[in-house]
Amino acid sequence: KESLTKALEQKDMSKRNDLINKAKEELAKGGMKAPEIAMLVGDAYLDKGDLKNAANSYGAASKEDKKAGFKKVADAYVDGAFSGDAKAESKAIKDAMNYYGKAGAEALKEGALNIGDKYYAKGPDSYNRALDFYMTAGAMDKVDAIAKELFDKGGDNEDKAADIYLRLKTPAGYEKAGDIYFNK
Repeated sequence: KESLTKALEQKDMSKRNDLINKAKEELAKGGMKAPEIAMLVGDAYLDKGDLKNAANSYGAASKEDKKAGFKKVADAYVDGAFSGDAKAESKAIKDAMNYYGKAGAEALKEGALNIGDKYYAKGPDSYNRALDFYMTAGAMDKVDAIAKELFDKGGDNEDKAADIYLRLKTPAGYEKAGDIYFNK
């Protein structure tokens, strides 16, 4: 593990790759299997913030470890997305959702819910983005809460609430939207 950490500190790519390969050989001689080594290398890349190489390493791990690794990469993309760079946000979120998808259906729902919560926390201007992710996550309670919040503000927000209820595509949602439009 130490030699792996030292290898990743190298600036020269060819020297870095040589040291990584040597570290992998040492780990293999120590009795570790290739999928376990892939997880260690992936974790080391992740610690350094090299998400592409981390994902590539996790791709060589066992099926369950691969899913866990991809979820870690997706979480790191989400953390990076909301660190302030608005231009990079969209791409990072797209990459995160891609890796959540590779990590499995449960991770995809969990990730979409997390992203939705982050957009919701940004305030009313980001509610539409939050809604998109809540819909992906199947978090209809969160969608309903946003619609209620907008409805309670009144005015044009009532129409926005009705549109959100329509997006639920449920009989209850259609009924609530209809009531809003009927009571205008």
